[in-house]
Amino acid sequence: MSEVVDVTAAWLSRAHVTDDPEGDLIADMRSELRRGSDMPALFPNMASMREYLRRQGACPEALAAVPGVWQRYRNWVDRNCRTWRSI
Repeated sequence: MSEVVDVTAAWLSRAHVTDDPEGDLIADMRSELRRGSDMPALFPNMASMREYLRRQGACPEALAAVPGVWQRYRNWVDRNCRTWRSI
């Protein structure tokens, strides 16, 4: 049986918080995770990330930053995880 890897937590612990809306969203997600949020272990697509944030009550500015944050997330996963199917 394979171990479930919390890709989102691993990414958030390493993601660079920049001084822009994307960085603000990453910082907010990191804080939510530290507070024990039920954040998914893996966002399989941008829509799932956006839907999670909507359910959490994210502001319009945060939702507008999702495409850039998703790209950073996906790039990290592509570099650090063997395949999407293996996680």
